[in-house]
Amino acid sequence: MSAVELSPNPVAPLMRYIATKQNRFVHFSTPQSDREALERIVRDELAFELDLVVDDASHSYEQTKASFEILFPSLCPGGIYLIEDWSWAHHPAYQLPNSPRGNCKALSNLLFEQIMLMRSTSLIAEIRVWKALYLIRKESAGGGATGAVMDEASCSIFDQILSRGKKWELI
Repeated sequence: MSAVELSPNPVAPLMRYIATKQNRFVHFSTPQSDREALERIVRDELAFELDLVVDDASHSYEQTKASFEILFPSLCPGGIYLIEDWSWAHHPAYQLPNSPRGNCKALSNLLFEQIMLMRSTSLIAEIRVWKALYLIRKESAGGGATGAVMDEASCSIFDQILSRGKKWELI
């Protein structure tokens, strides 16, 4: 188990838990979108065996999307990717322009993009949605519908979304 935490301050319960277990790591002062750090963790600490990702992090569209793009391709076939608090932008407390995160892009944009990606490719087997979190299960090896194949020139996993040439607008 490896964890990244943006704050530089150690979390006492987490530190106590890690102290009693083997092969448990935490990286403080590490943004969830730090490609180099995440790739190093998957390689050196998890031996490329990434079965579960729990994204309980920034609640930021940009940061969450970046970590998904970094980690999802390394997820084992059939692995699970959870994103917590996706629906914050649809809560009554966040509706006014001067509310917290009033100028931020809604995390539900990422969910919509992942739904489009699921149908456009054979990468995602299913997405399950609850009020506070959602689950993405990566397709098992050899399964799934045929779809777009990642182009070597593509910069993003999301470049594979088939949208009939229409532009996606974020809320």
